[in-house]
Amino acid sequence: MSNKYTYELDEEFLKEFFLLGECTIEDYGKITSDSFVLALKRIKTLCNFEKKDISQYSKIEDEQNLDKVLLIDDLGVITYQLEVLFKRIGFSPIVSKEIYDAIDKFKKNKIKIVIMDLFIPTEREGFILLDELVKIIKYNNLNTKIGIITASNKKEYKTTCLNKGANFYMEKTDNWQKTLMELCQNTQEN
Repeated sequence: MSNKYTYELDEEFLKEFFLLGECTIEDYGKITSDSFVLALKRIKTLCNFEKKDISQYSKIEDEQNLDKVLLIDDLGVITYQLEVLFKRIGFSPIVSKEIYDAIDKFKKNKIKIVIMDLFIPTEREGFILLDELVKIIKYNNLNTKIGIITASNKKEYKTTCLNKGANFYMEKTDNWQKTLMELCQNTQEN
């Protein structure tokens, strides 16, 4: 399946796309529809999408046969951005914003990779979710990989997550989205 898709993430698109989160978040995480529409128009213009719907940029064929990735983050702008990028590299994304919904979706789908924010909304819930997902994976002998993404730079979080069974841990620093896509594409090919 990996031969069917190519990894092409235009640098200008990435730069503007991930600025979307920064320019649309106002009043402690609430996104206004006007600012969101303006940000999308800006991206379309800068990346020459004036005549295309932005969703077409991430359109893929035959989602039924694609590897599934479960994206768990309580911030919609992050899940939207990751959803578009994962579609671009040949995954079928499933989105969840809270731990009980995430566990339910994980149990109902054959997930190849889980990408979860550690703070959903606090690290306590993130650790609970990680523990539960690892239990399900071990009990059912699944080959699912779990990646943790977080804005925190506390070293003890990384150690704890990896000791609990996460396959990788990534801080949301510059270009973290591109690094995540490259890492997950390599997982898809193996």
